[in-house]
Order: sequence, then C-alpha cells, then structure tokens
Amino acid sequence: MPIINEIIRNSDDGDEGYTTTVNKFEEENSFEHSFASEDDNEMEGLYESVIVKMKNLPDIYKEILFDREILRMKYQEIADKHGMKKRAVATRIRRARLKVRDMFPGINLTFND
Repeated sequence: MPIINEIIRNSDDGDEGYTTTVNKFEEENSFEHSFASEDDNEMEGLYESVIVKMKNLPDIYKEILFDREILRMKYQEIADKHGMKKRAVATRIRRARLKVRDMFPGINLTFND
C-alpha cells in the first residue's frame, strides 16, 4: 500500500490547470512501471527521502507512523500493540504526518488512510 501521494498541479493551461495525484503503490505494481521515466525516478527519490525522514522522528511518533504507513496496521491494532487508546493513536499519527510534511517544504505530501 502507498504511504504517500504527491499532488502535482499543472498550470500551463492557464489559470485553471489540472491536478494529478501520483500513487506510488499503483506505479510499482503496474505493467507500465517497467518503463521508468524521470517522474518515476523523482517519485522514487521522494519516497526514499520520506522513509529516511520518518526514521528521524521522535520515538513517540516513529513507531506508530511506521506501523500505520509501512505495515498498514489499523488504528485499533496499533492501539492494542502500544497499550493506548485509539484516539491517542490517531492524534500521534496526525502529528507525525505533519512533522514529516514540515520536513519537505514546497512539496505537497499526502498520506493515505
């Protein structure tokens, strides 16, 4: 499953433009992925950068975000694992995602739920 999407806005077509969402998981599992492009390489680099930055988060956020984004655990599963309330897990995931986004100014990172 994806941990990030990058939203790309193309404004070459005037003021309105269009928005494209690039889904990392779907790219890796599609037939067309074998034909790598510059966009694929940029997305791969961004993906790797996000993983590295996640490792630099404080422990209070790192383990929970890893469980959610990498292991794709449900909130209740994470709460049970860490002996926390589900709401506390949701709050920590939200704060961890904000911290990761702040590490990438100028890039609109979105996390999937």
